[in-house]
Amino acid sequence: MEEVEKARTEFGLGSEPAYVVVTGTKRAATPARGMVTIDPDLTVGEVVDAFVYHGDVPDVIVPADLATLKKEFGAELDRRSHLILDAFKLWQQRP
Repeated sequence: MEEVEKARTEFGLGSEPAYVVVTGTKRAATPARGMVTIDPDLTVGEVVDAFVYHGDVPDVIVPADLATLKKEFGAELDRRSHLILDAFKLWQQRP
């Protein structure tokens, strides 16, 4: 995990999650050596446009909002379910 530590130091990342834009910033010219395992002569800007740093915080599991899912996609999910059931019935009737 040396690469992670080098990147944390280079980009001033702490324990909080962050979205770090690289393209169009001074960070683009930062040598990638020691932060990525591909060609070490590249710059960070030649490797990524931006990156998400998840930080040093515990993961949180967020339950799905099934009411919103059903409201937004319920008709399509029902349609697909019927298609699958119909296809299965046809498959069972094959000779």
